[in-house]
Parts: sequence; C-alpha cells; structure tokens
Amino acid sequence: MVSQTDNAFEILDIGAMLGGAAAAGYTFGIPRTFNFNGVKYNVSTQGIVPTVEDYSGSDGVPGANGTRLGFAGGNVTVNTGLVPRSHPSVPIPQGFSRNYSMSQQGLTANVSCRPINSSQTQYLWDTNNSYVIYSNAAASSSNNSITGLRLWNIGANCGTNTLISYEYVTMVDASGNTSSSGSGFLPSVVCPGPTNMNQTYTSFAILMQGFYKYGFLKASVCEVVPLFTIVRADYSDQEVSAEVISSTPFQPENAALLSFIASVAKFQSVNSQGLTSSTIGDTLYSIYSSTTNESIDNNLNDTQVYFELEDYWRGVVEFSATFLRSGFMATGSFPNNEIPNNLSSQVTGTMFVSTIGWIRWAKKSPTYLLATLPLTIVTILTLFCASYSILEAWKEHHGYGGHHRAHFDVSNTLHLIMACAAGSLALKDFGKGGIMNNESVKVQLEENGDKKMFVIPGQPHSPVSTESASF
Repeated sequence: MVSQTDNAFEILDIGAMLGGAAAAGYTFGIPRTFNFNGVKYNVSTQGIVPTVEDYSGSDGVPGANGTRLGFAGGNVTVNTGLVPRSHPSVPIPQGFSRNYSMSQQGLTANVSCRPINSSQTQYLWDTNNSYVIYSNAAASSSNNSITGLRLWNIGANCGTNTLISYEYVTMVDASGNTSSSGSGFLPSVVCPGPTNMNQTYTSFAILMQGFYKYGFLKASVCEVVPLFTIVRADYSDQEVSAEVISSTPFQPENAALLSFIASVAKFQSVNSQGLTSSTIGDTLYSIYSSTTNESIDNNLNDTQVYFELEDYWRGVVEFSATFLRSGFMATGSFPNNEIPNNLSSQVTGTMFVSTIGWIRWAKKSPTYLLATLPLTIVTILTLFCASYSILEAWKEHHGYGGHHRAHFDVSNTLHLIMACAAGSLALKDFGKGGIMNNESVKVQLEENGDKKMFVIPGQPHSPVSTESASF
C-alpha cells in the first residue's frame, strides 16, 4: 500500500469522518445532509464531482509544488453548456428555483462486515500486545491531567506471510487500568488487498474490535469491494441526491486507485481513535441509541451494528473518490483549465427552471398566438375605457348635448353648503360657473332658536331656510 502524506489530509480526515457518519444512519432512515466544498449531499457523495455552475467557493489555486491530494476546497471546473437549439445564444435562466438531473460517473463500494470466529485463525487478529509507556501517580484525573498512557501494538494477518500492525496510544490511570465506562478503544487494521489470496487485487479488508464502552463490537472483518458506477444525480438548490443506475467492479489496472482508497480508510482508522474515545465507535453508539429503546449493552442487535458499520465505510470510500476527483478538477490544476480527455467523461442532463414569462413556439404552429390573446384583450379594453373617459370629459367641458355633470365632492365644505342651501340662502347650482360664483359669496353660521344655519349677512331668516339649512 502506498503511503500518502499531505497538509490537506486534515481535510480528507474530517471529510471522510463526516461522510461516513452521515451515511451510517441511512439504513435506519435517519436524515443526514453532508456538506463539502460548497455543495450539500443527501446522505453521501456517491463518489461524484458536483455539476454546479454557479459555485461560489474560494478561488484558491494549487501551488506549483502541490499535488492533487493537496486539494483543500475551491472552484471545480465544470464544462457544461446548453444543447444547441433554436436559441443558442440564450444563457441559462436563473429563475426562482432550478432543478436538474445529470448522468455522471460515480464510485461506491459493497461492504460486508461479519464477526471473526475463533476458528478463523487465518486472520491472526492480535490485540494483546500493549504496555504502559507513561505513568504519573501525582496527577489527578479530576483536573483532566494525564495520569498514564498505554501503547497498543495491534496486528493482523493480511495474507500469506503478510503481517501488518498499527500502534495506538490510550489514556489509563496510574496503575495502567482503563475506565470501562468513560473510555473507549476501537483499533482497526486495513489490509490493502483481499484476505483471500485467490482473489484479484480489486478489494481490501478492514479488521477491527471494540473495547471498554465499545465492547459491543466484537472482533470483526469488513470486506470492501469498490465499484465504478453510473448514477443519476438530482440537483436542487445546490443539494445533490444520487441514485446508482449501474455498477462495474474494479479491474487489476485500477490497483493505484484501490491503493489510494485503502490508504484513506487506514488514515481514517488510525486518526479516528483518540486518547479516550473513537469517532467511529461514538458514531455507532449514537446511531444505535437513537434507533432503539434498548441500551446498547443489553439485547444488542449485532445485525444493526454491522449495517451501521458497512454504511460508515461505504461513506468513507465514496467521499475519498469525490475528494480525489475534486482535486484533479480544481481550477488551476491544468493549463488553461483544460482537463485531458483521458481524465474526463461526458455528462448529460436536463434542467427545469421555475420562472414567470412566456416563450415563443414554432412559427409553423398557430397555437403560439394563444399566448398573446389575454394581453391583447386587456390592451383593447384599456384603450376603450381611456377613450370613453376622454370623450365624456370633452362633452362636459363644452356642454355638448346638454351635458352638465356635477362634480360633487363630499369632502369639500362649499359643496356641502351648496347641497343644503334653501330658502333665503340662495346659491348657484352645480352648473357651469356655479361653483366659481358661489366661492365669492360670504356666508355665516347663526343660531335660530335651538338650531344653527348658514345665512347671507343682511338677508332675513325664513322658515324654509331654517329647516333646510340646519344640521
């Protein structure tokens, strides 16, 4: 197995952990959204590079001495465009919402986990080699001081005369003992190839076992068989959901890619274990606890735990492929951002855009005229109403045909006085010039017994005017 190191492996470590954790609850219907490089994945990445034109991430360009494994996020080249039709110059509309489906190449894995029986001595799974390398009797665990450290040498047989061992360090007390309730240890060993040497180099194996609070996971082996896939990726508001359409197993010529995926699994296995806990163990524990009413230590359902473990490693494998593809397709990775043909594959899809407007149908079809019919009717009615209003105003202004329409305004005090005028309060009517003449008439409000009325100064008060003009 080729060992890979790079500064960006911290991104790969965290991303693979999140991808595995998101996928681990899929079998049990736990909704998860996994975010990476500006795109939201539904459950897992399915090993694809997202076809998102309007990605607005960083514009970082890999350094001259950088590697494709140094990808830490950035704009990914997406060479897509509209299929030429009758309007080739029209850009992709933004709309209120857009969703589209693409046929793309992905990568996944068939993962099968099972316990290692005592009779299966071919694995030589050894977890007994450990010793205390640090002890401080004066330290106190209550203030988070390190009281002691134990070095574990975990070994496994990965084929004929192929022994692999990993080293782990866990926290213990001054006597070298580990807390069975507060601490957890889940070591793993990744065999870079199949444990059955009669198989071709198209799969790898992961051996693991839980201790202390992860004791629910017995000594187990997971066979990981990566697959190339064709997926239908559905995009909606930068969220991606992918469904596998077909799959193809690895061939011997894909050994380098298999080695990279296995190295990611190894990196995840070793780095997920801390001094007192394991990310993988905590993921299995929390998902099991959220999907059952039973304690994980009572009436344990081994089948459910293995389903979780299989989905976890599948998510890690799929993220490793997305990470690698993104690194190769990052802007600046190739001169003029032109990806070589032998490193790219064609994608096809259809975009649906929700917006408001209308389009022109083919000229040979008379149905396209229906789109203009409602607008034409509204326009004609608007012009007719405007013309009628102008004509009526002209007739009234010129007195044509005896048209003298009164412009009564209920909020105008003069109009109210004119409407109530009677008896001795003689005012002009609402006819032509009447309002202008009445504006010059002086009136005053006077009391007539228990009533009030408007009168013209100097004119006598008549009973008619008193009743008519009172309020």
